[in-house]
This record gives sequence, C-alpha cells and structure tokens, in this order.
Amino acid sequence: MRNARLLALLAALAFASPLQAGTGDYPRAAAPDAPSGHEWEAEQLLGLNKEKPHATFNSYTDVESAKKILPEFSRYRVPLDGAWKFNWVKRPEERPVDFFKPGFDVSGWREIAVPSSWQMQGYDVPVYSNQAYLFKRDWPRVMGEPPRRFTTFVNRNPVGSYRRDFEIPASWGGRGAAPGPGTGCRSRPAAGRPAPARRPAAAPPPWGR
Repeated sequence: MRNARLLALLAALAFASPLQAGTGDYPRAAAPDAPSGHEWEAEQLLGLNKEKPHATFNSYTDVESAKKILPEFSRYRVPLDGAWKFNWVKRPEERPVDFFKPGFDVSGWREIAVPSSWQMQGYDVPVYSNQAYLFKRDWPRVMGEPPRRFTTFVNRNPVGSYRRDFEIPASWGGRGAAPGPGTGCRSRPAAGRPAPARRPAAAPPPWGR
C-alpha cells in the first residue's frame, strides 16, 4: 500500500511541475526592428512591421448598417481591389528597396490585378511541386545555384512589389486607417490623430509574395 501511495505522489508531482512553471515560460527571440536582407532564409520569422493579430471587426456609422454585417455596408471602408502598380524581379537584390516611400516614382511600372497570382498574370513560371524542392537544398540558404533544368536557376527567388495610392475620405475625420481582410482599408478610432488625405499602399515587406 505504501509503495502504491508513493508512486501516486511521484506521478502527481511529475504532472504538477510543468503547471507550476507556467505555459509558455521559455526564452523567446526578440523580434527584429528592421529587415536584415535574409528573411527568406529564416522560416521562423513570420512577420516584420506587422500588427498583432486580432479578431476581424468592422466599424459602422449606425446600428442599422451594423445589422447588415457585411463590410460593404460600412462607410468606414475603402476597397483596394483592382489595378495596382507592380514590379517583378528575378532576385531579391534587384528589388526596389524604397518603393513604399511616397516620393518613389512608380509611373513606369506596369499594373496587375489585385488580388491575383502573379504567375497567372504573365510573371515567373507557374510551378506545382508536391515534394521536390524548387531550389538548391542547402538549409537554411535558398539562394544557392540549382541545376540548370530548375526554373530557379534563372528566377532564383522572385520578388514582387505592389503600390497603389488611395484617398481617405474626409468624413472619416480623425479616425486612423488600417489594412483589413479582403484587400481593403478600414477605419479605426484614433485619439487626437488626424488621418492624412492621401497615402500610398504597399505590399508586405519585399521578401513576401
């Protein structure tokens, strides 16, 4: 009987220890403040200059609009679907690094439909691979030279950059603006901070597709 009680006590302590330590009590790497230029070789990095995730929400001017649920019925939403200025390059080092700045001239860029897949819009090569790698297998590096038969021999690691200017309605007043789901811009309350009348919209960091 004493042995059974001792075993039961040890089992209880074994299960209790992790709980006392607390879920998630382990060291975490600090998020970088700026791109290093090698984000495509860091699969653990899921975002940079990115807001914390939250539940989807929409703002409405009145109760009747809110009852319709769909964001199309909100006056505080600007759809951004449609034609965007687009630049595509075969390698990351060829990308326009400062393309997101308002003063950067994109007048010579072609346009692309958003949302869409650039491979279906005449850029790069549409490829489906179930298991095989499309690049030289050399973890964590992805820029090594693959065999010549690979599409990535020429298009080593393509980068697409998107730009579009849009107007923030004056009726939004001092409300801030944030990108929303479904390629759109939605407003949100901002304490004492006026919303600019015009701003450029850019794609996520240039290493993303």
